[in-house]
Amino acid sequence: MKGRECMTIIAAVVIALASLLVGEGVVLSIVWVVNSLSSLDIAYWIPGVFVFVLWLLVVTAWFLIIGKAGKEMAKIDKEHERMQEENQRRIQETKDEIDRKRGRL
Repeated sequence: MKGRECMTIIAAVVIALASLLVGEGVVLSIVWVVNSLSSLDIAYWIPGVFVFVLWLLVVTAWFLIIGKAGKEMAKIDKEHERMQEENQRRIQETKDEIDRKRGRL
């Protein structure tokens, strides 16, 4: 398995786990906040808000990480494309040089 394919699989697994975490966080936070707000007991309301704020921080961090990873992947793809073009140019130069040498012989 090539390194790029391996990284793609790892990225897919990480994104799936992060999506599960975010999805679970959404459900738990909404339930807890609604339950907390329906209760006037301040001792129960504070943990609900804390969990909701914590979930918002996790989601924000998740989107920042995904955004950064996307930019990094775009940069890597550009560099990979540039390297492929350079390799194709070198291959063509080598073929041309071989053809010139064969023409001389």
